[in-house]
Amino acid sequence: VTIDDAKQVLAQHLVTKPAFDAIFKDYVFSKHNRVSKAMDKVLDSLDQYGFRNELADCEVFYEKISKRLEGIDNSTGRQTVIKDLYGNFLAKAFPKMSERLGIVYTPIELVDFALHSVEHLLQENFGKSLTDKGVQIIDPFVGTGSFLVRLLELNLIKDEDLEYKYRHEIHANDCLLLPYYLTAANLETAYQARTGKYLPFKNICLTDTFVSEREALANNLDTNNPFWRNFQGRRQQNSTDINVVITNPPHSTGQKSENDANKNITNPDLEQRIKDTYMANSNAVNKRNLLDSYVKAIRWASDRIGKRGGIIALSCNTALLDDHSMAGLRICLDDEFSSILVIDLHGNARTKGEIRKKEGDNIFGQACRTGKSFFFIIKNPELTHNKTKFHWCDIGNYLNSDQKLTKLTKAHSINSLEKTTSHLDNYGDCRNQRNENYEKFPILGNKKDGGGIFELYSNGIVTSRDDWIYNHCSKKLIKNMRQTISIYNKERQDLPTGTNPTIKNIDRYVERDPTKIKWSSSLKSFLIRNINTDFDSQKIELSAYRPFNKKYLYYCKIFNHRHSQTQRILPIRDNRWLCVSGIGANYFSVLMTNRIPDFGFLEATQCFPLYYLDANDNQRDGISNEAQLRWQKYHKDKNITKETIFYHFYGILHAKDYQREYQNNLVKGLPRMPFVDNFWYFEKIGRQLADLHVNYEQAPSTDGVKVLYRGTETKLEDIPTEALQVIKKMKIDKKDFKSIQYNNDITITDIPPQAWDHKINGYAPVKWVVERYYRKTDKKTQITDDPNKYSDDPLYILKLVLSTITVGIKTVELVNKLKPVIKYRKTA
Repeated sequence: VTIDDAKQVLAQHLVTKPAFDAIFKDYVFSKHNRVSKAMDKVLDSLDQYGFRNELADCEVFYEKISKRLEGIDNSTGRQTVIKDLYGNFLAKAFPKMSERLGIVYTPIELVDFALHSVEHLLQENFGKSLTDKGVQIIDPFVGTGSFLVRLLELNLIKDEDLEYKYRHEIHANDCLLLPYYLTAANLETAYQARTGKYLPFKNICLTDTFVSEREALANNLDTNNPFWRNFQGRRQQNSTDINVVITNPPHSTGQKSENDANKNITNPDLEQRIKDTYMANSNAVNKRNLLDSYVKAIRWASDRIGKRGGIIALSCNTALLDDHSMAGLRICLDDEFSSILVIDLHGNARTKGEIRKKEGDNIFGQACRTGKSFFFIIKNPELTHNKTKFHWCDIGNYLNSDQKLTKLTKAHSINSLEKTTSHLDNYGDCRNQRNENYEKFPILGNKKDGGGIFELYSNGIVTSRDDWIYNHCSKKLIKNMRQTISIYNKERQDLPTGTNPTIKNIDRYVERDPTKIKWSSSLKSFLIRNINTDFDSQKIELSAYRPFNKKYLYYCKIFNHRHSQTQRILPIRDNRWLCVSGIGANYFSVLMTNRIPDFGFLEATQCFPLYYLDANDNQRDGISNEAQLRWQKYHKDKNITKETIFYHFYGILHAKDYQREYQNNLVKGLPRMPFVDNFWYFEKIGRQLADLHVNYEQAPSTDGVKVLYRGTETKLEDIPTEALQVIKKMKIDKKDFKSIQYNNDITITDIPPQAWDHKINGYAPVKWVVERYYRKTDKKTQITDDPNKYSDDPLYILKLVLSTITVGIKTVELVNKLKPVIKYRKTA
């Protein structure tokens, strides 16, 4: 326990204990709980400094807690109020800690569904019940204690078994003081409500569950320490053969910004287990998600289930079912467990368009943006040698939170829901499995083994400081970059001599004001190495920031977090980049550009260039010699060039049957190219699509589309310049999608429905303009990005809206002309 840890835990105790006493006003907690008594001793010694007087401003809040609980006469309602109060309080009182730990709270309806499901699965797989002696139960990230409290309140433990189970076979952990207090009191209150007598709950530990026994022993406590009994409780728990793990684990991959200085705590032993298992079985390039805290929870729970077997029941990101980076984890689950049941609760807010609507609400609240599922992972030692069965249920599409929770309540348990069953395939996928024939086609790029169609490809630019590095206004970009470069150099010069700063301790020395600089791990590395940099106007480039959205970019190795191979593509003027969405994207998208793309241009953008520079700065074709020979041989045509193959591919990638047939393959790997009949037909359409998409700004307005100025159809040149500014986001008429309110003065009407049909990363071309082109100021950096200052032509944005309407319509017309992609020959 460091000094900072001690400060944090005392602050938590000081601020939260009155809130806790308000929730349990008839329960004198500090008289019974060993940790609370230890804390109070410390605060008593600090009373001479007036610490408790700091709480005067919080009295109104504590009173509101008491009032909200008045009139609640049922356990479900009480647990819901406690969960809501706790979630809001913790997020506001300790925001950084709450964010670092990825804390979200489980709706009571899901808690009850999970408990009834575990009861059914125990009986079905082991012939046992939660109430049976010998069934040891733990919630290792206990939060408000909902799972364990409802275990008592739902009478899943029989009256005659209750005291023994409560004393010896129910366990809980939490590393935060408020949930530790809250769960103990919550359980003790639930027990007293059933039995009429008070009995302290002793099987809860204030501890980081992820810390191993070996790591814990390294900090062995003296018996005179007031926390000694807590430590002993942890040792006793670790020696218990656990049969049921039921929990909502923390969900966090790490801090959102290096400015936050709020990194996740590392757990060396547990992370090594993940590297030896999940990572060792994964062929993903980016394995960072495998250190997400909910993945750690699965690894920890898998190791804690005893030799007799048992059940792990926990909420997870739905990515665990589908994501390419999670294949190694799924392979290990397949090896270690006998069956897995999942209910997909949807709610993925990181999607767009129709897919976003289908996902519906997230039942964990609006603050949670990832799709959620609840997993029941069963280890039956008699069956683990068999192929694991994956069973999944779907909560349904287009549902709000209340509808989803109602369905869970009606279902009662996962036993009553319709299931789809599968086994893992050769790629570690259990659903949305790939088309095996597709995997025989040549792949666009292969960095690992070589042999790709393209000699070189690259991620889009990753800046880690978009608000600083990008701007629609070149003058504003220059101003921003001069300022942040000046701050960087000042921080570099001001580093204390003799401190030997490292990535681990540099946060204590640097400016973290987001209005001055945005840090990343790479920029901190340059700072530590004392690398100087000065502003250089020659580094300003025009970029493809998002589809149909160009911005000025400060292209600089020091201030761009990751360049990848873009520096070998960018210097070639009049180049073109064939961009596709990367592995793990929600959609497959393809779009051509002639500007340097951002990583978010599509989704995890991968770029395949027409030309690139080799190690000697010689211009080379992106398509390899071997690929050209293969396509020439198949089509028996020596006139096929690398450039024509480039556009031929662009045509195939747009073919409807290609995207439909291979949709699962396309989001789980780089595209592969089949050999198709009529090479030149696909090349022709592909080239037309490429020219349309690269030169989108020059597309003429579509006949029949009208521009109204204050209600009257008006020629563009007759609209006053001052009326052309876009300050607020444009509005699309959602009834028939025939009009767009450009601003208070201008409306665009009679838009053909085909303009909305072709989607790129979830949006039609004109929707991308609506989404991106309006003045906005970032809350953290206070940097304003004003698209009205992008061009000297005041009509630029209005013309862009009209052009992208045309681009959408023309794209649909060209795609509809494409013939089916049907031919493949193994001898090609």
